[in-house]
Amino acid sequence: MVVLILDIGKGMLAVVLAGDGAGLATLAMVTALAVAGHNWPIWLGGKGGKGLATAAGALTLVTPLSVPLWGVVWGLGYVLSGYIAFGTILATAFLPVALGLTAGWAYGLAALPTCLLVLARHREKMRRLLLGAEPKHYWRGKA
Repeated sequence: MVVLILDIGKGMLAVVLAGDGAGLATLAMVTALAVAGHNWPIWLGGKGGKGLATAAGALTLVTPLSVPLWGVVWGLGYVLSGYIAFGTILATAFLPVALGLTAGWAYGLAALPTCLLVLARHREKMRRLLLGAEPKHYWRGKA
């Protein structure tokens, strides 16, 4: 839980440090760089995380609709497929479109680089889903 809070805070801190007067293009770059730094740190031999919590923290400050929209699409993907990974990939891929439709296309475009970096770290999960090797998680009891 501590790591999750620190990762979210890392993304938020990046946006806060960009300042109130930062334009949307600057915020797009800052959020993407925060996620890239988390995913491929210069220390730890480049073995970082998947960037989802860092992206959530940063994008929440860019537009508060980010996480709720992501959560709705994740839930739909998970319930329909039974795969947590499918929900994660679907929500991350669809977030720029969802933001574009609700908050404006400038926000959708601003989220795109960040979402692409998160998806890049989920390549192995995508491969396992396509091969049918990703474990299924049951959200309700088996009958």
